[in-house]
Amino acid sequence: TGRPDPAYFCYLPSVCGNCKALFIRFFYNASSQRCEEFIYGGCGGNRNNFETKRECFQACSHIRNRPHRQSPPRAAGPLLPPGAMLGPAPLLTPRLSAPGAR
Repeated sequence: TGRPDPAYFCYLPSVCGNCKALFIRFFYNASSQRCEEFIYGGCGGNRNNFETKRECFQACSHIRNRPHRQSPPRAAGPLLPPGAMLGPAPLLTPRLSAPGAR
């Protein structure tokens, strides 16, 4: 059927969030069909974020071998793999020139 999947969040990637804490959390990896550990920053992220492996398994293990029927909503913010770190942005310096000069 075309009904939305009530466990859509089980298909979302792990998202560390925008804060800088280092909480060990678990997310359901739909590709491996397992609950896996990731580091959560403490705020932001998405619903595929559980305090224990057991909570993760209880929420998402029923989707094993079940085709996903609806694309999940896009998460706000950057999607980073577990343990990924963002480096500083490259410094952009404008070139100044006089009118007509090359």
